[in-house]
Amino acid sequence: MPGTAVDVVETSHAGDDFANIHRVDDEFEEEDDGGVCMAQDAEQYHFAIEQRLVEYEDFDGAMKIYEQMMNDCIKPLAETRIELVFYSPTVSDCLAILRDMNSSGDRPSTDVYNDVLRRCADCSLEYTARRMLAEMERFGVEPDVTTFCSVIRAIGE
Repeated sequence: MPGTAVDVVETSHAGDDFANIHRVDDEFEEEDDGGVCMAQDAEQYHFAIEQRLVEYEDFDGAMKIYEQMMNDCIKPLAETRIELVFYSPTVSDCLAILRDMNSSGDRPSTDVYNDVLRRCADCSLEYTARRMLAEMERFGVEPDVTTFCSVIRAIGE
């Protein structure tokens, strides 16, 4: 459980074992050598991030793993970023992740944009909603009825 002194999680993916994750003072370390993080490829990072998001509801911990992944020059899976968007607690976090996706050539789907637009509408972020609609059109992502309803809600509230 997050917040305890040390969390140890044994993980495996597709039959491949990889190092235990330790959470010590909000830093992730590899058990063997004390180096930062444990994953060696995008799938292992995805699994570790997903575990932080789903099992521990620890968005900040997931973002630390994501940042380590970027520092290690490992391109995240599109699914990794999509999960980060869906679990992110703020609109600004969502927008930063969308920016990462678009800059790397991974185009978010209409559903991903709709989730962020719903949040914009909930917070009455008219300018951000309009900007996202324009971005969708620029990147060839097809808006749907939900998209337009969220934009209208953002404008109207």
